[in-house]
Amino acid sequence: SGAYAAGPVQLVQCLHWNTAASRREPVPLHHPETGISLASWARIDNRQELAENLGLACQEMEHLSDSELILRSYLKWQEDCVSHLLGDFVFALHDPRKEQIFCGRDHLGVRPFYYYLSPERFVCATTLSALMDLEGVPVEIDEQWLADYLLHLSMSFEKTPYRGIRKLPPAHCLTVTPESERLRQYFRLSEVPELRRFCPVCGSGQFAAYAQKGELRLVRCPKCSMVFANPVLMSYASGDYYSRVAADYYVSPAKLESDYAPVRFERELRIL
Repeated sequence: SGAYAAGPVQLVQCLHWNTAASRREPVPLHHPETGISLASWARIDNRQELAENLGLACQEMEHLSDSELILRSYLKWQEDCVSHLLGDFVFALHDPRKEQIFCGRDHLGVRPFYYYLSPERFVCATTLSALMDLEGVPVEIDEQWLADYLLHLSMSFEKTPYRGIRKLPPAHCLTVTPESERLRQYFRLSEVPELRRFCPVCGSGQFAAYAQKGELRLVRCPKCSMVFANPVLMSYASGDYYSRVAADYYVSPAKLESDYAPVRFERELRIL
């Protein structure tokens, strides 16, 4: 373990040996040329890709810890460095040139990150207990969070059981200066395109507009008269959705009463 202090900023880190190189890294990491200091809990998986993008030789990479890779990435890409990192990581970086603290958390939120921010101070840690032991951090139960938790509704990526203590959400970074704070999402899952489909009964690729129900567009096959959704949004593409929401208008009452309708209806639900 180790600590580094620069004016009002202090970083304390307990060393985690994730790789062979991490056994030799100083904690926290300090860059004398820029004055930047970094504390992290990280395992970077795209080391080879980063080496190529950063212009690092293979021999140099063998001795670089993951924290040093994060620092090198920040020196090259600044706050956009988180977009180039793959793995499980959280870090807090102090840049005295900009008078700011920059923090990042991995895409899936595997590593925890908690923080408290007020006009007087900013503190962060990878455990709640570390924050609760600090002076100046109020420990007050968030009754709304507790009620949501008891009702199995506590799905917040930012709230914690304690009012004022927050979580850095997955795939987010946080920049804190004496005057402001900025929370930014640096990654989101790509939008999935609509699914365009053939008739699930006869396989025809020709159909005519039948009805529009909110975002759901229903079409009618001219060959077998099957009514189905086309295109279908991914959020609707499940039998659970149709059983709960769309079954009332999925096919006309006349078709549901016909002999073949149950077969077509069942096939359509299975396909979706």
